[in-house]
Amino acid sequence: MAIVGVAVAVVPLATSLAWSDSQWDVAYNQEVRYFSWRGDRGFPAPFTAARGGGTQVYFPTTVIVTGTAPDSLKFQLVTRGGFVSSRQTSPGLTGSVTTPTDTVTAATLTLLSIPGIQPFVALNANLPTGRSVLSGSASFARMDPDLVDIATFGEGWNIGPTVGANVALTPDVILAGGWGYTDRGRYNRENIVLPAGGVGQTTVDPGNTQTVNASLGFRHGPLRVQIAGSHVREGATTFAGVPSVQLGNRSFVSGNGSFAWNDSSVTSVAASWSHTQKNKALVPPFLTEAFNSNSNVYRVRLEHAFNAPGWSFGPTGSYLLRDENAYSSTTLQFVPAKTVWSAGGNLRHKPHDSVLLYANVERLWVTERARPAAVPNPVPASHYTAWMAAAGVTLAF
Repeated sequence: MAIVGVAVAVVPLATSLAWSDSQWDVAYNQEVRYFSWRGDRGFPAPFTAARGGGTQVYFPTTVIVTGTAPDSLKFQLVTRGGFVSSRQTSPGLTGSVTTPTDTVTAATLTLLSIPGIQPFVALNANLPTGRSVLSGSASFARMDPDLVDIATFGEGWNIGPTVGANVALTPDVILAGGWGYTDRGRYNRENIVLPAGGVGQTTVDPGNTQTVNASLGFRHGPLRVQIAGSHVREGATTFAGVPSVQLGNRSFVSGNGSFAWNDSSVTSVAASWSHTQKNKALVPPFLTEAFNSNSNVYRVRLEHAFNAPGWSFGPTGSYLLRDENAYSSTTLQFVPAKTVWSAGGNLRHKPHDSVLLYANVERLWVTERARPAAVPNPVPASHYTAWMAAAGVTLAF
């Protein structure tokens, strides 16, 4: 498999740096993720009034290679790829696709020799091993990204360097910051003519992005807290060589924390907020849209783990609010405003120091907001139910 070959090939290359006292570790993760949804309408709702549904099975594979020269350098390569089978069965919108996904890789080199400061440089890349053109009814296999993991199945070569540093303000407080730039390559995409499916192809040249980010981590006794934020500025996107849209600047804030009540009981919470400013649309000169076609997205997730030797299990719950209909820059499609509640549980088992087995399952309840201005017909509020289940293994070498 290509993903394993890339990770294994880097080991002799990195060891040639002559780190005679370096230590190398490899972690391999294989997971299977299952999604299933059913509701009042298919996706996208304006083009069908019938009840709809869909399923997706996703097999992500991740390899992490880490090399450390004590008090000197740390090198890490993370590579992630996989396969996905996605199918929508809504009347008039039925379509399916089975394909490899794009492969994402990130190489990071961190300097460890400066007391209290760890500068790093990274190179991230998206390798177009997936499928960006879905002809005919296969285009209907793209589904709401709030309901499935993989909403689009491929894009172009993306390459982006990042520079930054981790700073230890105290032994218990870590501040990190960085700046990154991503050159996003052009790729082909089918022209969408609903409800007949994709007809012909066009070239998409997505805007390049600049990102600044910062995070602050804190620990005190049984308490662990981390807060992070980022801001993304994106260039203009062209279709068939014609400038079409420049997405608004995006801001993202997240936080997570955990509290260990005792050795056998830990509560964790994670929350995030994202906001995208108004787009500049249509043709030059780019004019800022009169109303914001993007949305704020709020997420909260709560977990509790009961721990025993070699085992961990507990309940999970989450809430998502997308406050307005939005345009997704990654899937090039509109995503409806909605609320999503979920409840479930997870189980982890570590039979050996180098083996971790895990599984979780969740039930989701989704309510989409009514869209009176939808074309060709207004769409009333819609309700969906969904399942998400996952299982995987992590091996350490």
